[in-house]
Amino acid sequence: MRMELAKPPNQVDKQALMRLVGGSVIPQVNGGAMEIAECFLSRVNMQTQEMHLMSDPEKLAKRRAALAGEMLTFLTLCRELVYRTRHVLHITAAMLAREPVEGDDGELAQENGELTWQREVEKGLENMKAFMKPMVLQFDVPGAEEFFGDKQRSALHL
Repeated sequence: MRMELAKPPNQVDKQALMRLVGGSVIPQVNGGAMEIAECFLSRVNMQTQEMHLMSDPEKLAKRRAALAGEMLTFLTLCRELVYRTRHVLHITAAMLAREPVEGDDGELAQENGELTWQREVEKGLENMKAFMKPMVLQFDVPGAEEFFGDKQRSALHL
């Protein structure tokens, strides 16, 4: 993820970026990051399932807090990648807000396909954020309140 974000926009492989983003924010074969968060960070699992490999509750709490921090980092990178795809695909917030235009024109069909795809990954990102929010916030991860409050989001809109 970081390698893709470090590339100058004119050197990004559009298809590779789209595969990376889609696979990160729209789980397909398995639950991806959301399943990991559910397993290790959900309050229900924390109260009902013992971790047989770790008997020290303090160490376990520290590891769960560290995982929550990594989940926040993952979400932050996903958000940056989703907005990077907007830039690479030349999609603006206004374009996402309007209804798709019907037509048989090949260029128009490609634009509609890219817009539809972008809408799906943005929806996937928002779903993932909503799902992980309570799990990350319970650990007081630095920067989590700001991230989930989306104070930076308006600056990222193109």
